[in-house]
Amino acid sequence: MNNNVIDAVEKTYQTLNCTGAALIFYQNNDLKIEKYWGNHSAKGNSRAIQADTKFHLASCRKSYIAYAVAYALHKDFLRSLDDEILR
Repeated sequence: MNNNVIDAVEKTYQTLNCTGAALIFYQNNDLKIEKYWGNHSAKGNSRAIQADTKFHLASCRKSYIAYAVAYALHKDFLRSLDDEILR
């Protein structure tokens, strides 16, 4: 699973031609994936994306949350939208 998730995020990063991206994934309070791509800007001397990078996501985080919930429902990690988030 880890490589599929990493590959999907990296492909999206490349397809959208972003300057930077990050993927942090926890399962049962255990860090499973921590991966960073790119830089803070397209300028040659810009700082690399790393653990303390702050991204300006605005409303697009709603799409990520909706996707994560839909995926969890589809894969039976959740039985319904009424399940506790800790499930």
